[in-house]
This record gives sequence, structure tokens and C-alpha cells, in this order.
Amino acid sequence: MSRLPYPLTRRDDDVVQVLHGHEVRDPYRWLEADSPEVKAWEAAQNALAEAVLGIWPERDRLYRAVRDALLRGNVGSAVPSFGGNLAFRLGPKPGGQYPVLWVSEADSRAQWVLVDPNQMGEGAALDWFYPSPNGEYVAYGVSHQGDEQSVLHIAETRTGRVLPERLFHTSFARLAWLPDCSGFYYSGGMASDLEDAEKRLFFHRLGEVTARRPEPIRFHDPYISPQLSPDGRYLMVNVGWERPCAAYYKDLATGGSWRPLLRGKPGESYGAFDGDRFLALTTYGAPRGRIVAVPLATAQDESTWEEIVPESEAVLRHFALVNGRLAISELWNAHSRLRIRWLTDGSERTVPLPGMGLIEAAGALDCCPFSVCGQTIYFEYTTFTTPPRVYRYDLAADSLEPESTDAAPDLSHLRVQQLFYPSRDGARVSMYLVHRADLDLSQPHPTLLHGYGGWNIIAAPGYVGGTLGGAYVRCVLPFIEAGGIYAYANLRGGCEYGRDWWQAGRRETKQNTFDDLYAAAEHLIRLGVTAPDRLAVRGASNGGLLAAVAVTQRPDLFRAAVCEVPLTDMVRAFNAPYLAYYTEEYGDPQDPALLPVLLAYSPVHNVREGLRYPATLILCGSSDIRCQPWNGRKLAALLQQATSSEEPVLFKVLYGGHGPGLPLDAIVERHAAALAFIMQQLGMTVLDAAHER
Repeated sequence: MSRLPYPLTRRDDDVVQVLHGHEVRDPYRWLEADSPEVKAWEAAQNALAEAVLGIWPERDRLYRAVRDALLRGNVGSAVPSFGGNLAFRLGPKPGGQYPVLWVSEADSRAQWVLVDPNQMGEGAALDWFYPSPNGEYVAYGVSHQGDEQSVLHIAETRTGRVLPERLFHTSFARLAWLPDCSGFYYSGGMASDLEDAEKRLFFHRLGEVTARRPEPIRFHDPYISPQLSPDGRYLMVNVGWERPCAAYYKDLATGGSWRPLLRGKPGESYGAFDGDRFLALTTYGAPRGRIVAVPLATAQDESTWEEIVPESEAVLRHFALVNGRLAISELWNAHSRLRIRWLTDGSERTVPLPGMGLIEAAGALDCCPFSVCGQTIYFEYTTFTTPPRVYRYDLAADSLEPESTDAAPDLSHLRVQQLFYPSRDGARVSMYLVHRADLDLSQPHPTLLHGYGGWNIIAAPGYVGGTLGGAYVRCVLPFIEAGGIYAYANLRGGCEYGRDWWQAGRRETKQNTFDDLYAAAEHLIRLGVTAPDRLAVRGASNGGLLAAVAVTQRPDLFRAAVCEVPLTDMVRAFNAPYLAYYTEEYGDPQDPALLPVLLAYSPVHNVREGLRYPATLILCGSSDIRCQPWNGRKLAALLQQATSSEEPVLFKVLYGGHGPGLPLDAIVERHAAALAFIMQQLGMTVLDAAHER
């Protein structure tokens, strides 16, 4: 095909910034604004993207296949939270666009809807919820159009009455109820994240309507999490997301002041109160994690600490304390294991899990996936070929069973294998392959390479049919059914192999993440399962940055690329208040030592005139506060001008934000747009999974 008629894009080559002796050109800085001129340019780009995607005759069929895969694989509810004898959980509502909050008696299947965002007006979504200990109330956050700027509401569980309080600026809120349910501590901001992303600690007593007054202590971070001991005596605050720290505590019974808990100790930490001591899972002195008991009275004296669970070859990720036992979720070769350990004598029991999968959803160390009711532990588990399902483990009976008996889609015709390959510097990296069992792997096939590699999180294994919750593994089942190979590489920057694995893929060492991706592609080509003209790369968020870097650093390696909600300008992206803290992960361009590191891979600063760039689709969210859409605009403009290839470079703005809080139709659109572009470029045909396999 001939070169596309890209929308005329004004270029201003006189925009130059000098930073620490480096000339940084920025000819499309004007695309950072939301001006009428930019909106007109964006509309023209959307029209072009629609025209190119629309000429693929398989498009409508793929959209139906994606919707079907998402709905068939997401019939269950999420892990319950308990209050009194009531269970609270998010789950789909027939005919609804958004999940609703269901409530049921803990021992009954009868349930009712307490909070239904589908009835709140266009674009409303339920972000999070916290029931009171007795179940009488639930606090929950509502945002609009995926902007994640939650407003806290409180409802009476039995009557459904919503109390008059409205607590604003509670994005990403964490909340700790008092044992008597008279009020709660919560994290919130003094303004929206677009103005000031720092979170403060507040206390709210039910019925109060006075202005909010934060605790005097400051944490200077956009993520903080209050935590109360079961008896309500001790209050602790976790600070940070990628680097959580059980930082400070105070004794509420004596009116004591804030004291450091693990603040100042290297590594990450989170945990649970156990009487007058704090059980902390920490990477301090143990890159793969250990659990120590820290007496509150002598927290800063490490000689008084007791190591309860030593570091092992597995990576400790989460634990829950249940009646003198620890339920421990750990990673072994990038998938989950579950073990139970007795505090009394250190004896252990391993709980067999159904297949090679993942207990935790993508998230931070202090986002514990376990929910506890009595001696039963609830958690969500998924594999590449089984959708997320809630399991319950009975400690007393040593029994594990799924909470729901709903039949899962039969994907027994798919095969999952794990490979290991050397990266550029010799590091051993793992990668999963998912494909139909009948494929002849001695021949090259269309292959989609997916990665993330950042922020100290794991994003795989995950169900290939996709999830409605916006997990990092997207809906790729129609691609696999059509004869494609799905490859997911566990790149450095994630947590799959411990703290050292994360540290080896961030800031000064971020290039390792990209080199791990290229080595994965080259390994697949060397094996003969694919070829550069049959290989696509895809990523979202930090993975969107990954895919954008791959386009600009190794355009020879891929036939197509999809960059979803990416960062692309590593010099100016951090100027927004919410993004300022991203420098913890990537480094600060104002630091003379780190600016050259960022410039070396920043996608918009590495587009070169005359290179043949692969077919590229850049997808951004209209109200994304994490990776603002101007990042995608600038990269699209640069690639469209520079490429000597006739392959399309498309930019498309989609409804909503970064991913959370999207309605069903928008989730389908995001999954399907990305997959349609890849399959279109790789010359694939959509198969009816039920009838044409």
C-alpha cells in the first residue's frame, strides 16, 4: 500500500530546551495542550485510524469474538470482603456496563445490590469499597469517565440509604475503620491529582459535616495506607506504592505521638499487627523477602526483632495472619505457590494450586490478595487458560475448592509452556508461550510478544480471554484461536525473581528491560516459531513505554506494534503533579546523571528521519491522569513524519482514562482495537472458536 495521507501536523523546530548541557528538541510541544487546534488534529487522527482499521473485513467478527471471550470468562464475582456476618463483593450485573457492589449473608447465596454505578449517571464507576467491621456501613469511592478522581460516600448496608457526607479527593484511597464502627481513618488529598497528588491522613467520624482536617504528619507521597490493629489501639501508616514501607505508628490508647516503625530501613515492607508486635514482610536484608516480628516498643532496635520466615529461593509477596498461622503467597519461576506456616513451631504445609497461575492481581506489595472469614481464606486465582476464580481454603480441614461451580470456558486445546533464554548481558529470563496444541512449532507463525517489566509488580500469568477489571494481560484468545502464538516475557523491572530483578530494570538499569524484550524476540526467531515479518509487540502503561521504545530502538525486529496508554517523553512527562513521583521508578530528568539515561531511550527523542518503522498503533485514554494522551500525540506525529515505510502509523484516543473505571463497551473497544490492528497487519483471519477449530 502507498504511504497514508497523514493529517497535516505543524512542526516547530525552534523549540529547544537545554538541560545540563544537552540540547533537547521538542518540535511538537504544542500537542501537549488541549487547544482547539490540537482537538482538530486529534479528530483527524481518529478518523484516519478508523478508516484503516475499518477496511479489514474481519474487524466486526473480531469485535464479537473479543466481547464473547470477555463475557464467557468473567461470570464470577471478586474476592469478598467481610463485615459482621455479611460478605461484600464486586460483580457483574446482567445488562449493566459497570460492576456493582453485591451484599450477601456470609452463609447464604441470596444477595442484593447495595451500590449500582449504572444508576448514577453516565460514566460513573465504583473504584473501591471498605465495609465496617460489623457490616452496618460501607464506605466506597465513585469517579467518572475513568478519571480515577474518587469521591467517598457512605451507605447503610441494610437500608441502602446513602449518608450525606461527601469526602472529595480520595483517589486510590485506603481506609481503616475503628473497631466500634464510629468512624475511620483514610487517605485523601487536599486537591485533585491534577493539582496536587500528595495524600494526607484524615479521620472521619460518622455524621460529621465539618471541613476536613488532616493529621499534622506529612508523608509527601501520592499513596498512603492507614492500618489499625484489631483492637484499635495502634495506628500504622504504609507509605508508597512501588516501594511500600510500614513507616510510622502511634499508640492511640495513650495518645502518643507518631514513631518510626520501619521508616529509614532499606527495602520494602508491609504486614499485620499481632498484639504488641508487628509482623513485617520485608526485603530489608533479604531481596526475595522474609517475615520478621518487630516489637513496637523497640522497633528501631533490630536486635529485638525475631525472624519468623527466613528468605528462601521463592519470592515472598503476601501473607495473612489467621489464628496463629500465616497464609503465604510466593512466586516460584514467575507463578504462585501457597503455603501455610504455624507461628508456634514453624511447621509448614504446602497447598497445591490448580495449575501454573497467579494468586495476586497486578498490584503493589501491600495489596494483600487474601480475605479472611473465621478460618477460611479467600483469594482469586487464574492461569493462562482458566479465568479468574475465587477459591476458599479451609485451614482446619486443609481443603481448597472454588467458591463457584460455574463452568469455565474449555481451553483444553491450548498448550502453555515456559521457556528460559539469555538476555544481552547473559541474565536468564523466563517467557511463557500459549498456543493451540495442533500448531507445528517447527514453522514460523504469527506471534504476539507482550511485556511489562516495571514498578516491582508481576502481570502474568493471566487469563488469555482477558478480564473486565483491566489487568495487564489483555484479551488475546481470538489471536491464539486463529493460529497465533502468544508470548509473555518476564522482563527485569518486575518482581518475578525478587527485589534484585526489579532493581535491575529501573532508573540507571532500565535498558535491561528493553534488552530482555529484544532477546525474547530473537530467541523466538532463532527457534523458528516466528520471523520478524510475523512478529508483533504490545504493551500497556509501563508496557506501552516498552513497546514505544521497541519501535524506536529496534524497528527491524517487529512487523507491528501497539502502544497502549504509554509514556513517550521521558523529559517532560513528569511535570504534571501526579506524574512527579514517577521519577522514583524512572529517574529525574533534572538530575544531571540520569538525564542521559532517560534521553537514551525516551521514544520521542529517538525517532530518526528515514528509518522504516513498523506498523504502529498508539492508543490513549481521553481522561488518563497517569499517562496523559499528549505523550501519544507527540510520538505519532514524529513517526508519521520520519518513517520511510508505507506501513501505517496510527493514533487513536479512546473513551476513559488509564484503564480502571471503564464500562464494558469501552473495555471491548480497547481490547479489540489493539488486536484488530495486530491481526490485520499479520494477515490473520478470525476463527469461530466453537465451530472452526
